[in-house]
Amino acid sequence: MHSHQNEPSHTTQFDALLNAPWTMPGYLMIIGGADRLDPDALIARLFLGLVNRAVAHSQQRDIVIVGTATRHPEILTTEYVRIFSRLGYDAKRLHAPLIRNRDEAHDPQNWRLLENAAGIFITGGDQYALTQALDRTPCEQAIMQAYDRGAVVAGTSAGATAMGRPMVVAGGGTGELRMGMVQISDGLAWAGDNLIIDTHFGARGRFPRLTAAVAEHPEALGIGIDENTCLLVASGGHCTVAGSGVVYFVDASHAEHNSVREAHSGQALSVGTLRVDVLSSGGEYNLATRQNLLAIGEACEV
Repeated sequence: MHSHQNEPSHTTQFDALLNAPWTMPGYLMIIGGADRLDPDALIARLFLGLVNRAVAHSQQRDIVIVGTATRHPEILTTEYVRIFSRLGYDAKRLHAPLIRNRDEAHDPQNWRLLENAAGIFITGGDQYALTQALDRTPCEQAIMQAYDRGAVVAGTSAGATAMGRPMVVAGGGTGELRMGMVQISDGLAWAGDNLIIDTHFGARGRFPRLTAAVAEHPEALGIGIDENTCLLVASGGHCTVAGSGVVYFVDASHAEHNSVREAHSGQALSVGTLRVDVLSSGGEYNLATRQNLLAIGEACEV
């Protein structure tokens, strides 16, 4: 990757991530959307830094961009090819196979490309279409094999939402907290079960939607990710926030009152007390223990 002048101030935070001891499996990079619109290409730089780290420690070399979620895969994947090549990645190592349906997710050419990748980038679009095409296919299996060998698997917007389970499909656009306002389906659970991931979080006012989702699924942790922001998840559930916004962790598992069981469809809900942690770039959280790690250490100054 070429060096650039006027690097964003987050570069030192990225250095800590990129110089961490090499371990397998790799990283999941759960991105809140709008990353391709950033003139500084903050998230793209982090992705490529992690890919180069995988290249240095493994036999894997290529980046595969998966446009399954979008109705216009050629357009969107070409845009990411342009972004990554502009930042210095060898264009011959960038691939954008068509995986638009389950037949193409069974194509040996596609899954062989994926299983040998150092980086896999899943675009935005429709998370339901994405899961319907990929779930329990050779391509999904190949993505997990690459990840197990140290690849970084990134998803933005719909590609991020699909990494949890349960998965928000639609609804909640009105900002009201009402029973049944959010449509839920099965996600791919790459980041784990009982994780509900929502994106474009601050920009689209999605706190009520995520609250409704965790109220109806109180065993699940809600994760709301701002645009141009990502949650970088290492094995064992340790994660780090990177980017220009914040990540919300919304936990309703100990709510003393939750009116979901008595509520009728469309009825306003009472939910209390929620635990909400909000972390900006550099913040660390453990998904397994649901702990804000910066709140535990003495080094955190307010």
